[in-house]
Amino acid sequence: MHVAIIAVQSIDGCITRHRGEGAIGWASEEDQQHFRRALATFDCAIFGAGTYRADRDHIRPRVQPDLLRMVMTRNPDAFAGDGVADQLEFTAQPPADVVAELSARGRKRCALLGGQQVYGQFFQEDLVDELILTLEPLIFGEGLRLCDQPVERRFELAETSHLSPSTLLLRYMRRKKGEVGNPGRPSEGR
Repeated sequence: MHVAIIAVQSIDGCITRHRGEGAIGWASEEDQQHFRRALATFDCAIFGAGTYRADRDHIRPRVQPDLLRMVMTRNPDAFAGDGVADQLEFTAQPPADVVAELSARGRKRCALLGGQQVYGQFFQEDLVDELILTLEPLIFGEGLRLCDQPVERRFELAETSHLSPSTLLLRYMRRKKGEVGNPGRPSEGR
């Protein structure tokens, strides 16, 4: 299964404006349009309970059979009334087990949508294949970062584009063992 983080961040690397606040309020309209288009290319999405709580009013009306949303939480029973089979589910499984289950259910492309702890767990278990990052022209000085724990993973830039004159879209790919060249781009002979 291909797992891709889709995130928006400020120039100073924050995925939230301040602690505990999601991206809905500050991401540009161009990023929001990009996010909707990108999400349509995935058949499942994973995010944490904090992200779900922060964006619940945006998520609940948009549940649909072609995009299984899996919420990682320590207490799935706390969300029993919100679940919709094969559309919005809650789990306490570790990341590798969640990915294995989704794969066993026939899912092929998974969008990892936050938050910081979930991203960190997936980085720790080396489950992230791709980063799709919007870089907004803002500086917050404080806020949550993409990852909340020490980890070292190398990604290679596969694509850059502008969502607006000041907003960049960056796509990075994780090189797998044995791969040569730049993933996402044809090999250039020398």
